Formats: sequence, structure tokens, C-alpha cells
Amino acid sequence: MSRIIYSHNFSEQSDNFSVLYAKHKLDGDKSILIDFLIANEIDIEEDLNLQNSALLHEENRQEILKIQGGLRNKLENHIDMSWKYMLDGVQYLKKFYQKNVRELRVWSIKITANGKITYPQDEGEMVLLLDNFWGYQNNQTAGTSPLDIFIAENEIDVVKILQNIAIAKTLYKEIEENIVDEQAETGERNKIWKDVWEDVKDIGGFLMKLYVANPKKICNWGYNAVGACGKQELRTSKIKLGSTVVSTGIFVGSVLTNTGKTDLHLYKGRKIKGKPIVLHAGEHFGVLKGYSTITVINPSLDIGGKFTTMANR
Repeated sequence: MSRIIYSHNFSEQSDNFSVLYAKHKLDGDKSILIDFLIANEIDIEEDLNLQNSALLHEENRQEILKIQGGLRNKLENHIDMSWKYMLDGVQYLKKFYQKNVRELRVWSIKITANGKITYPQDEGEMVLLLDNFWGYQNNQTAGTSPLDIFIAENEIDVVKILQNIAIAKTLYKEIEENIVDEQAETGERNKIWKDVWEDVKDIGGFLMKLYVANPKKICNWGYNAVGACGKQELRTSKIKLGSTVVSTGIFVGSVLTNTGKTDLHLYKGRKIKGKPIVLHAGEHFGVLKGYSTITVINPSLDIGGKFTTMANR
């Protein structure tokens, strides 16, 4: 018996709703959902508004993650050599303290009961360890630290290391603030989206009962049903500025939705000829016979394009 597999990913959930909404609107007065929506007080237009609000929070979240990725790269660059020299220095000190390796603890190095050294994996703890290790070395009276010989022999610039650690601490603080902002956007997105997704699941349950004799029909509404949609999938395609994409294997009878923020130009087949079908942002195109292969152009030189289709695997 077929059953729907519901995604836990917001973007996939949003795509599911977009296909569902598009098919409902294209079917117009003949949509099989009309009576069900009325009977269950589901306002699909309000769901669309909520989706748009949730997508704004998702866009904010993605932008925050992009910034966070840049901060993490900078952080890694500023601790890379400091971490390497620390690891080498710890091995030197371990040999120096071979009769009592637990002396490494004064350098903030963790030692297990059997004398094994352990290092943190969390970037915040890594920065803290670097700060403690090199700070301890810097606070020693000149010529009294067992690490002095190692530093001199390997020409290690401790002043530069301390400068990099100071920058890394600032970067990590920014990352922590960034994480709080990202979590806030995720929370707002999920709060707005919760009721929409419940409606999507309720509609999916209704369609499964309706199409009991032919469950493959539910695939046209953007759902993934075990044993029914094995040869179809919801495909999301992105188009770079001023670029062209040829989309093949599109399921006839399904919907192509412009989920981006700029117009898309559609051409039948692989060749660009004749007048294009102009699909504005948020609009839908019912895939007719002969359109299983479509050439899609993003004419914008400022904004990337994006669209979804139901396609054969």
C-alpha cells in the first residue's frame, strides 16, 4: 500500500506546497480540492501568504549562514598556524615532561588517566585552548619556559601568534552572535510555516484516500508516495545571471513553477526559436504534451533564477 513520505527539510516542504498550490490554481473550478478546503476551513491563499513570509525568513537565514561561513574561514586562517605550532610544541613538552606528562595541564592541555593527550573539536574551545596555551607561554619570565628553546629553534613568532589569537577571539564572538541571529530566523520561519505544513499533510492524506485506485496521481501534486512516485521527483533548478538551462524528462500534466524573483523565458524543446513563454516570478506553467523538454532562460543580469518541476528520475 502506498504512503506519503513527508520531508523534514523546509525547502522541500515549500516546494511541495508550491506544486500543490500551482496545480490547484491551474485546475480552477475543476480542482478536486475545492470542497475539501471549504469543509476543513483551509485558506490556501493565506497559506501562500504565510509561505512567502516563511521564505523571507529563510532567505535571511541563508544570508546569515553565508556571512557565518565567511567568518569561519577567516577564523580558520587566523588559528591554523597557531594550532600547528601548538601541536608541535605540546609533543616537545610531552617529551620534556616524560617523567610526569601531567605537567602539561598547567599549559591547559587535557591528559587522560593513561597519559593520552586530547584536543577539543569545537572551534570555540580551540580558540580558548590557543589563548590559554600561548598566553601561559607569554606570561613566563624570559628564559624560564621549557618551550623557549623550541620556539627559538623553529623561529616561531609568538607576538604574531598572539595577534592572530586576539583576532580569532573577536571573530568567534561575531560567529556566536551570528548563530543567535540564525536560530532566531529559523524559529520565526518554523513558527510561520507550521500551520501551512499541517494543511499540506492534511491535503496529502485526503488525496491518498481519493486516489486509492490510482495513487500515482498524487505525484502530480508534489507529494512523494512510496510505490507510486518511484519514477518521478520534484526537481529544483537554478539559473545563473543571463544563463540558459535545458530541463528534460519533465512529467507531462505536472506544473513548472517560477520560484525565483525574476522573469523566466520558456521555449519548447532544446532550441531557442520563436516567441518565448514569459513566466513571471511566482507564476506557474502547466506542462503540456510536447513540453517534456524545455529550454529556460534567465534574461536578468542582476538576479539569479529558480524554478521547480516534476520530472522523471
